[in-house]
Parts: sequence; C-alpha cells; structure tokens
Amino acid sequence: SILLLSKKESNIEIYDDKPLIKELLSVNAKQTSYGWRIDHESGKHDDMVIALGMAALKSIEYVYSHPDILWI
Repeated sequence: SILLLSKKESNIEIYDDKPLIKELLSVNAKQTSYGWRIDHESGKHDDMVIALGMAALKSIEYVYSHPDILWI
C-alpha cells in the first residue's frame, strides 16, 4: 500500500485528525497475489483511509511525472 510505504519512509505527514487516526489504526493492510488490500473490521469504516491512499498515490505520481520541478 502506498500509505504504508510512505509512512515507513517518512514521506507523508498525517494531519492530526482524531477520526482519521482512529480509522487508520483500525484497518488492516494485507498483501495478496494481486497487490495490497485494505480491509476494515465489521462495523468499522475505511473510507477516509482509502481516500488518503488515493490522494497519496496521485501526489506521488504527479511528482514523478514532473522531474523538471524542484520539490522541497
């Protein structure tokens, strides 16, 4: 998962939002034969985690597709 990789490499800073952090702590990332799967416990949600992952992936794709821009 891009979120897991970004967090491990300290490339992402998570905004101090209690509902988001609670959701991040309640999901599981499982590596499968087709990639990573984010799953949540019964009765819990993963909407914000999925949205954050999609935004992180898009921002990383954007940075790598614009090597002419100095990113600091």
